[in-house]
Amino acid sequence: MNAIIFPYTYITDDEIQALNLLFGAPTLYLASDMEMPPPIMDAYRKKLVSLSLPLEDQTDKRLLRSVLAECRSWAGAMDLRAAAVQSSQQPLTEEAFSANIRAAIQKQSSSSPRGEESPPLADQVFLLLAQALDFQHYDMESSLKKLTGQESVLLKELSEPGEKEARKLGESLSNADTPRARSLSRRLQAWARMLGEDPAASGLFVTFTADALDLLLDKMDPQPLSFSVNDFSWPPTQGEAVDQWKEAFAACISRFTAGEAGASQAVKALEELPALEAGEAVLRIALIEEEPCKAFSQALGKNSEQGEASKVKNTVLVCIE
Repeated sequence: MNAIIFPYTYITDDEIQALNLLFGAPTLYLASDMEMPPPIMDAYRKKLVSLSLPLEDQTDKRLLRSVLAECRSWAGAMDLRAAAVQSSQQPLTEEAFSANIRAAIQKQSSSSPRGEESPPLADQVFLLLAQALDFQHYDMESSLKKLTGQESVLLKELSEPGEKEARKLGESLSNADTPRARSLSRRLQAWARMLGEDPAASGLFVTFTADALDLLLDKMDPQPLSFSVNDFSWPPTQGEAVDQWKEAFAACISRFTAGEAGASQAVKALEELPALEAGEAVLRIALIEEEPCKAFSQALGKNSEQGEASKVKNTVLVCIE
Protein backbone atom coordinates (compact mmCIF):
# COMPACT_ATOMS: atom_id res chain seq x y z
CA MET A 1 0.00 0.00 0.00
CA ASN A 2 1.68 3.19 -1.18
CA ALA A 3 1.89 5.87 1.53
CA ILE A 4 1.85 9.54 0.48
CA ILE A 5 3.58 12.08 2.74
CA PHE A 6 1.54 15.17 3.73
CA PRO A 7 1.67 18.15 3.88
CA TYR A 8 5.43 18.37 3.32
CA THR A 9 7.62 18.19 0.22
CA TYR A 10 10.75 17.34 2.19
CA ILE A 11 11.43 14.59 4.73
CA THR A 12 14.76 13.42 6.12
CA ASP A 13 16.71 10.37 5.01
CA ASP A 14 16.17 8.71 8.41
CA GLU A 15 12.41 9.19 8.10
CA ILE A 16 12.36 7.77 4.58
CA GLN A 17 14.28 4.65 5.61
CA ALA A 18 12.08 4.06 8.66
CA LEU A 19 8.89 4.52 6.62
CA ASN A 20 10.13 1.87 4.20
CA LEU A 21 10.02 -0.68 7.02
CA LEU A 22 6.39 0.05 7.92
CA PHE A 23 4.77 1.04 4.62
CA GLY A 24 7.25 0.43 1.80
CA ALA A 25 8.74 3.24 -0.29
CA PRO A 26 6.60 6.36 0.38
CA THR A 27 5.58 8.90 -2.25
CA LEU A 28 6.60 12.53 -1.89
CA TYR A 29 4.77 15.22 -3.84
CA LEU A 30 7.03 17.96 -5.23
CA ALA A 31 5.85 21.34 -6.47
CA SER A 32 8.52 21.27 -9.18
CA ASP A 33 11.73 19.45 -10.05
CA MET A 34 13.57 22.77 -9.62
CA GLU A 35 15.93 23.09 -6.64
CA MET A 36 15.38 19.53 -5.40
CA PRO A 37 17.23 18.92 -2.08
CA PRO A 38 20.19 16.52 -2.60
CA PRO A 39 19.03 14.02 0.08
CA ILE A 40 15.68 13.60 -1.70
CA MET A 41 17.37 12.99 -5.05
CA ASP A 42 19.73 10.49 -3.41
CA ALA A 43 16.82 8.60 -1.79
CA TYR A 44 15.03 8.56 -5.15
CA ARG A 45 18.07 7.08 -6.89
CA LYS A 46 18.21 4.37 -4.20
CA LYS A 47 14.48 3.67 -4.79
CA LEU A 48 13.70 4.48 -1.16
CA VAL A 49 11.11 7.08 -2.17
CA SER A 50 8.87 7.75 -5.15
CA LEU A 51 8.51 11.31 -6.42
CA SER A 52 5.39 12.81 -7.96
CA LEU A 53 5.05 16.18 -9.74
CA PRO A 54 1.26 16.68 -10.03
CA LEU A 55 1.53 20.34 -11.13
CA GLU A 56 4.31 19.87 -13.68
CA ASP A 57 2.02 20.06 -16.73
CA GLN A 58 0.72 23.45 -15.54
CA THR A 59 4.14 24.92 -14.82
CA ASP A 60 5.56 27.93 -16.63
CA LYS A 61 9.14 27.35 -15.49
CA ARG A 62 10.40 30.68 -16.77
CA LEU A 63 7.81 32.53 -14.70
CA LEU A 64 8.30 30.23 -11.71
CA ARG A 65 12.06 30.80 -11.81
CA SER A 66 11.68 34.58 -12.03
CA VAL A 67 9.17 34.69 -9.15
CA LEU A 68 11.48 32.59 -6.97
CA ALA A 69 14.35 34.94 -7.77
CA GLU A 70 12.14 37.88 -6.74
CA CYS A 71 11.23 36.15 -3.48
CA ARG A 72 14.87 35.71 -2.51
CA SER A 73 14.99 39.43 -1.74
CA TRP A 74 12.86 38.82 1.37
CA ALA A 75 13.20 35.08 1.99
CA GLY A 76 16.18 35.78 4.23
CA ALA A 77 13.67 36.66 6.93
CA MET A 78 12.98 32.94 7.15
CA ASP A 79 16.66 31.93 6.99
CA LEU A 80 17.42 29.98 10.15
CA ARG A 81 21.16 30.61 10.05
CA ALA A 82 20.58 34.35 9.63
CA ALA A 83 18.03 34.33 12.43
CA ALA A 84 20.54 32.59 14.70
CA VAL A 85 23.01 35.41 14.11
CA GLN A 86 20.44 38.21 14.16
CA SER A 87 18.33 37.21 17.14
CA SER A 88 16.05 40.22 16.69
CA GLN A 89 14.93 38.97 13.27
CA GLN A 90 11.42 37.55 13.48
CA PRO A 91 10.06 34.85 11.14
CA LEU A 92 7.49 36.02 8.64
CA THR A 93 3.88 35.37 9.56
CA GLU A 94 1.78 33.14 7.33
CA GLU A 95 -0.10 36.19 6.02
CA ALA A 96 3.09 38.11 5.23
CA PHE A 97 4.62 35.05 3.59
CA SER A 98 1.62 34.70 1.24
CA ALA A 99 1.34 38.45 0.62
CA ASN A 100 4.97 38.65 -0.45
CA ILE A 101 4.48 35.75 -2.86
CA ARG A 102 1.44 37.49 -4.38
CA ALA A 103 3.44 40.69 -4.78
CA ALA A 104 6.28 38.83 -6.51
CA ILE A 105 3.86 37.14 -8.91
CA GLN A 106 2.16 40.45 -9.71
CA LYS A 107 5.53 42.04 -10.43
CA GLN A 108 6.80 39.23 -12.66
CA SER A 109 3.55 38.28 -14.41
CA SER A 110 2.83 41.36 -16.51
CA SER A 111 0.41 39.43 -18.74
CA SER A 112 -1.79 38.48 -15.79
CA PRO A 113 -5.07 40.51 -15.79
CA ARG A 114 -4.70 43.32 -13.22
CA GLY A 115 -1.72 41.43 -11.80
CA GLU A 116 -3.99 38.86 -10.17
CA GLU A 117 -2.46 35.92 -8.35
CA SER A 118 -2.30 32.62 -10.21
CA PRO A 119 -3.25 30.13 -7.46
CA PRO A 120 -1.26 27.15 -8.84
CA LEU A 121 1.83 29.32 -9.23
CA ALA A 122 1.42 30.83 -5.75
CA ASP A 123 1.13 27.34 -4.27
CA GLN A 124 4.22 26.16 -6.15
CA VAL A 125 6.27 29.13 -4.97
CA PHE A 126 5.09 28.68 -1.39
CA LEU A 127 5.90 24.96 -1.40
CA LEU A 128 9.35 25.46 -2.93
CA LEU A 129 10.24 28.10 -0.34
CA ALA A 130 8.91 25.91 2.48
CA GLN A 131 10.85 22.93 1.10
CA ALA A 132 14.08 24.94 1.10
CA LEU A 133 13.48 26.02 4.70
CA ASP A 134 12.73 22.47 5.84
CA PHE A 135 15.87 21.15 4.16
CA GLN A 136 17.98 23.94 5.62
CA HIS A 137 16.65 23.29 9.12
CA TYR A 138 17.29 19.55 9.11
CA ASP A 139 20.63 19.93 7.34
CA MET A 140 21.71 22.28 10.11
CA GLU A 141 20.30 19.91 12.74
CA SER A 142 22.26 17.02 11.20
CA SER A 143 25.46 19.07 11.27
CA LEU A 144 24.92 19.89 14.93
CA LYS A 145 24.40 16.21 15.75
CA LYS A 146 27.70 15.36 14.08
CA LEU A 147 29.47 18.07 16.07
CA THR A 148 28.04 16.72 19.34
CA GLY A 149 28.59 13.08 18.42
CA GLN A 150 31.56 12.63 20.73
CA GLU A 151 29.57 14.12 23.61
CA SER A 152 26.74 11.63 22.95
CA VAL A 153 29.18 8.72 22.99
CA LEU A 154 30.58 9.90 26.30
CA LEU A 155 27.10 10.25 27.83
CA LYS A 156 26.19 6.75 26.67
CA GLU A 157 29.34 5.35 28.27
CA LEU A 158 28.41 7.06 31.54
CA SER A 159 24.82 5.76 31.52
CA GLU A 160 23.70 2.84 33.66
CA PRO A 161 24.25 -0.66 32.21
CA GLY A 162 21.24 -1.79 30.20
CA GLU A 163 19.72 1.69 30.12
CA LYS A 164 18.16 2.26 26.69
CA GLU A 165 18.15 5.66 25.06
CA ALA A 166 14.59 6.54 24.04
CA ARG A 167 13.86 8.71 21.04
CA LYS A 168 10.52 9.69 19.63
CA LEU A 169 10.29 10.61 15.99
CA GLY A 170 8.43 13.82 16.67
CA GLU A 171 10.64 15.24 19.41
CA SER A 172 12.28 17.82 17.15
CA LEU A 173 9.21 18.29 14.98
CA SER A 174 6.96 19.24 17.88
CA ASN A 175 9.04 22.35 18.55
CA ALA A 176 7.01 25.36 17.46
CA ASP A 177 10.19 27.08 16.25
CA THR A 178 10.84 24.53 13.49
CA PRO A 179 9.71 25.41 9.96
CA ARG A 180 7.48 22.32 9.79
CA ALA A 181 5.29 23.64 12.58
CA ARG A 182 4.72 26.99 10.86
CA SER A 183 2.08 27.87 8.26
CA LEU A 184 0.37 24.48 8.54
CA SER A 185 -2.96 25.62 7.10
CA ARG A 186 -1.18 27.25 4.14
CA ARG A 187 0.92 24.12 3.62
CA LEU A 188 -2.19 21.95 3.63
CA GLN A 189 -4.00 24.21 1.17
CA ALA A 190 -1.05 24.19 -1.24
CA TRP A 191 -0.40 20.47 -0.80
CA ALA A 192 -4.08 19.65 -1.40
CA ARG A 193 -3.85 21.31 -4.82
CA MET A 194 -1.23 18.72 -5.80
CA LEU A 195 -3.46 15.92 -4.50
CA GLY A 196 -6.29 17.20 -6.67
CA GLU A 197 -4.10 16.78 -9.75
CA ASP A 198 -3.10 13.19 -8.94
CA PRO A 199 -5.78 10.70 -10.04
CA ALA A 200 -3.45 7.83 -9.17
CA ALA A 201 -3.20 8.84 -5.50
CA SER A 202 -3.56 6.01 -3.02
CA GLY A 203 -5.82 6.43 -0.01
CA LEU A 204 -3.04 6.28 2.60
CA PHE A 205 -1.49 9.56 3.80
CA VAL A 206 1.23 9.87 6.44
CA THR A 207 2.44 12.87 8.44
CA PHE A 208 4.94 13.42 11.25
CA THR A 209 3.15 16.38 12.85
CA ALA A 210 0.18 15.87 15.15
CA ASP A 211 -1.00 19.44 14.55
CA ALA A 212 -1.38 18.70 10.83
CA LEU A 213 -3.61 15.71 11.53
CA ASP A 214 -5.58 17.54 14.23
CA LEU A 215 -6.15 20.55 11.96
CA LEU A 216 -7.87 18.27 9.46
CA LEU A 217 -9.82 16.13 11.92
CA ASP A 218 -11.11 19.09 13.93
CA LYS A 219 -12.99 20.35 10.87
CA MET A 220 -14.53 17.04 9.82
CA ASP A 221 -18.16 16.32 10.58
CA PRO A 222 -18.91 13.62 11.51
CA GLN A 223 -15.65 12.76 13.20
CA PRO A 224 -13.86 9.80 11.54
CA LEU A 225 -13.31 6.57 13.44
CA SER A 226 -9.76 6.34 14.75
CA PHE A 227 -7.31 3.79 16.10
CA SER A 228 -3.96 4.14 17.86
CA VAL A 229 -0.92 1.92 18.16
CA ASN A 230 0.64 3.10 21.42
CA ASP A 231 4.19 2.68 22.66
CA PHE A 232 5.98 1.16 19.70
CA SER A 233 9.63 1.54 18.74
CA TRP A 234 10.72 4.23 16.28
CA PRO A 235 12.57 3.71 14.10
CA PRO A 236 11.16 0.18 13.88
CA THR A 237 13.58 -2.71 14.18
CA GLN A 238 13.88 -4.62 10.93
CA GLY A 239 12.77 -8.23 11.27
CA GLU A 240 9.95 -10.74 11.04
CA ALA A 241 7.66 -8.90 13.48
CA VAL A 242 7.62 -5.65 11.51
CA ASP A 243 7.27 -7.57 8.22
CA GLN A 244 4.16 -9.34 9.54
CA TRP A 245 2.70 -6.05 10.77
CA LYS A 246 3.42 -4.34 7.44
CA GLU A 247 1.70 -7.11 5.47
CA ALA A 248 -1.35 -7.23 7.74
CA PHE A 249 -1.67 -3.42 7.82
CA ALA A 250 -1.47 -3.16 4.03
CA ALA A 251 -4.17 -5.81 3.59
CA CYS A 252 -6.49 -4.08 6.07
CA ILE A 253 -6.00 -0.59 4.64
CA SER A 254 -6.29 -1.77 1.04
CA ARG A 255 -9.71 -3.30 1.74
CA PHE A 256 -10.90 -0.10 3.40
CA THR A 257 -9.62 2.33 0.75
CA ALA A 258 -11.10 0.14 -2.00
CA GLY A 259 -14.50 0.33 -0.31
CA GLU A 260 -14.57 -3.40 0.43
CA ALA A 261 -14.77 -2.78 4.20
CA GLY A 262 -16.27 -0.01 6.31
CA ALA A 263 -14.47 2.03 8.96
CA SER A 264 -15.77 -0.09 11.85
CA GLN A 265 -14.61 -3.28 10.11
CA ALA A 266 -11.21 -1.70 9.48
CA VAL A 267 -10.84 -0.75 13.15
CA LYS A 268 -11.58 -4.35 14.18
CA ALA A 269 -8.95 -5.57 11.73
CA LEU A 270 -6.43 -3.05 13.04
CA GLU A 271 -7.04 -4.28 16.59
CA GLU A 272 -5.89 -7.73 15.46
CA LEU A 273 -2.61 -6.57 13.92
CA PRO A 274 0.57 -8.28 15.17
CA ALA A 275 2.35 -6.40 17.96
CA LEU A 276 5.28 -4.13 17.16
CA GLU A 277 8.37 -3.85 19.31
CA ALA A 278 7.68 -1.73 22.39
CA GLY A 279 8.91 1.85 22.48
CA GLU A 280 7.69 5.40 23.05
CA ALA A 281 6.24 6.33 19.65
CA VAL A 282 2.52 6.48 18.84
CA LEU A 283 0.79 5.68 15.55
CA ARG A 284 -2.56 7.48 15.16
CA ILE A 285 -4.82 6.26 12.37
CA ALA A 286 -7.99 8.04 11.18
CA LEU A 287 -10.42 6.25 8.84
CA ILE A 288 -12.49 8.55 6.62
CA GLU A 289 -15.32 7.22 4.46
CA GLU A 290 -14.69 9.71 1.64
CA GLU A 291 -12.34 9.63 -1.33
CA PRO A 292 -9.09 11.54 -0.64
CA CYS A 293 -9.77 14.75 -2.54
CA LYS A 294 -13.22 15.16 -0.97
CA ALA A 295 -11.88 14.36 2.50
CA PHE A 296 -9.18 17.03 2.34
CA SER A 297 -11.51 19.54 0.65
CA GLN A 298 -14.11 19.12 3.39
CA ALA A 299 -11.53 19.70 6.11
CA LEU A 300 -9.95 22.69 4.35
CA GLY A 301 -13.24 24.35 3.39
CA LYS A 302 -12.52 24.10 -0.33
CA ASN A 303 -14.50 22.87 -3.31
CA SER A 304 -11.55 21.33 -5.12
CA GLU A 305 -12.25 18.37 -7.34
CA GLN A 306 -9.95 15.67 -8.61
CA GLY A 307 -8.78 16.23 -12.18
CA GLU A 308 -9.84 12.69 -13.05
CA ALA A 309 -12.15 10.31 -11.22
CA SER A 310 -10.41 8.59 -8.31
CA LYS A 311 -10.52 4.81 -7.99
CA VAL A 312 -10.00 5.14 -4.24
CA LYS A 313 -13.23 5.16 -2.23
CA ASN A 314 -11.99 5.89 1.31
CA THR A 315 -9.11 7.71 2.99
CA VAL A 316 -6.67 6.82 5.77
CA LEU A 317 -4.64 9.46 7.62
CA VAL A 318 -1.69 8.32 9.74
CA CYS A 319 0.38 10.39 12.15
CA ILE A 320 3.61 9.09 13.68
CA GLU A 321 4.38 10.90 16.93
